[in-house]
Amino acid sequence: MQDVHSIRLAGPWRLEPTGRFLPADAGLPRLVTVDLPEAQTAKMPADWSAVCGAEYCGQVRYTRRFHQPQGLQEDEVVWLVVEPARSHAETWLNGQRLGELSVVDSQLRVDVTKLLVDFNELVIVVTHPAMDNSVDNPPSAIHDVSSQQPGGLVGEVRLEIGFP
Repeated sequence: MQDVHSIRLAGPWRLEPTGRFLPADAGLPRLVTVDLPEAQTAKMPADWSAVCGAEYCGQVRYTRRFHQPQGLQEDEVVWLVVEPARSHAETWLNGQRLGELSVVDSQLRVDVTKLLVDFNELVIVVTHPAMDNSVDNPPSAIHDVSSQQPGGLVGEVRLEIGFP
């Protein structure tokens, strides 16, 4: 790909905690919606420690509104690029689900040209830690993860405009 123009979606983003993990007696921890930190705004990339605290384990909805890029040529394409989040992230643009990514993915890159409208809403829901019960992420890991690294969008989110 050549001659790509990037627009960083640095902020402001609204960060809204939507659930926190509580330890369970057996099996996976439960996600509850009580005693959550207040929603705040932030610039990206950033983990959620400033909003939720360094030891927060749960789910946070990141929301960013932006205008449609102007001056697009007829055959230009607009890709949304989301660099890896901590744990697991699901991405929507204007209510349309775009996909998922995790720390093992290099990035999510999706052609959003036909989804763009005059005023757009991008939502990324990050869950940390990812509760997949795998060997790399056993249910007991919830107690250890919080002491390692906070969750969130720690990479860049941007629009890339170019020709296919």
